[in-house]
Amino acid sequence: MKTHVGAISAVDERVEQILSEAFESLKDHRGGKRLYRDIREESGAETADQLNRILVETGCLTGAFHDDVLCAVAAVSPRSRDLVMGIYVSPTRRRHHLAQQLLNALLEGEMPPRDAWVLPGDRATKSLYESLKWKARCLTMSAG
Repeated sequence: MKTHVGAISAVDERVEQILSEAFESLKDHRGGKRLYRDIREESGAETADQLNRILVETGCLTGAFHDDVLCAVAAVSPRSRDLVMGIYVSPTRRRHHLAQQLLNALLEGEMPPRDAWVLPGDRATKSLYESLKWKARCLTMSAG
């Protein structure tokens, strides 16, 4: 079994499925609905299908493939490539260091990210960034 990381170059059924899972999972997290809205706004997308297409066409979606099956994704902002908008790993592939592999691939790219969005209380994602010596430097409070 082999895992590799690379840019996603086309929207297919599996890309649609994993992005749908990722965005659906946001609904259960505090601030998740707002984060989804922010991701769409940052990308200039009005619909989920349009968001998927924009992320792929602009080269802002990176995937982790296990035995050639897409099982994790990371999205950077099409506007400011130095912002990681989110990382998602399918539940069956968690605890296999795929998020770290995705983030490392982004950091080794031509435009490495310098910032990332993390939801309140998302200790796992915060720990991922802290493992790479990133520090929380801003907390945004919102009325809505």
